[in-house]
Amino acid sequence: MRQSDGPAFEFPESLVAHGNAIEIDDERLLEPNFRGWVRGEIKAGCAPLLAIVENSQPVSICFCARRSEVAAEAGVETATSHRGRGFAPRITAAWALAVRASGRIPLYSTSWTNHASLGVARKLNLQPYASSWSLHD
Repeated sequence: MRQSDGPAFEFPESLVAHGNAIEIDDERLLEPNFRGWVRGEIKAGCAPLLAIVENSQPVSICFCARRSEVAAEAGVETATSHRGRGFAPRITAAWALAVRASGRIPLYSTSWTNHASLGVARKLNLQPYASSWSLHD
């Protein structure tokens, strides 16, 4: 049995995007740094998927891990070779603004033990609104 728990956050209205983020709609572009994407997955529910690109390759991405007509939850990943350079907060902010522009509420959640993800929430001044706890068989 495993336990999972963590905070859920909402984005402040004052959120500003910094840097150049591009929208990706073809999973093949993710292959050099991100594994496990299935063709058609972005359009089927992960869009918008935004990326920071270096040397023509996405190095940090943010996408809809879950979404409905009302809200979307962020999924963030940065290539191992590019971690610790501030990309995750930048791409997450750009994603949140794109989600807002689509008429949805952007949300962010993580576990209490994911210190890098909690750091993203802190850097973006995200506001906690809930905490979850569950047991899994």
